[in-house]
Amino acid sequence: MSWVKQKESTRQRKESAHQKALRKKADKLGLTPFTPSRAKERAKGLDAISLLSGRWPDVFDVSDPRPLVPGIYDQIVHQQVLPASEVKRALRCYTRRKEYLRAMVAGRECIDLRGHLQGTVSFFEQQQAMLQLEKKQRRKSARKKVQSDRG
Repeated sequence: MSWVKQKESTRQRKESAHQKALRKKADKLGLTPFTPSRAKERAKGLDAISLLSGRWPDVFDVSDPRPLVPGIYDQIVHQQVLPASEVKRALRCYTRRKEYLRAMVAGRECIDLRGHLQGTVSFFEQQQAMLQLEKKQRRKSARKKVQSDRG
């Protein structure tokens, strides 16, 4: 085996071990699997979500997500728990999950950081969530079609 092939083989093993660890973390948090190309970004998001759910378990419940009150980003940043970029990443990862999008039902109450119900989900917000879910479903079916065409 040449030196270059041996180096590539070692790199692939390292990446697969890293990806396996990230998958385990995602399963532990009850999140959906991720694509390898976005594994690092996803890992950082999972870490941030676990920090937020550790600090506010009633608000960031990954098994039963509830709509978050608008402005929760500013509330978290104000408490200086995480850097603003990490808070943004965690919220992005949390609110783009299928379970969260399904929880966005018009009239359902939103939760703030103290666990109090405040405000409700509007019809427009529900429609936006449904559009995002449809978009995810289209991407998933397109990926499956490509994979079945290859195999």
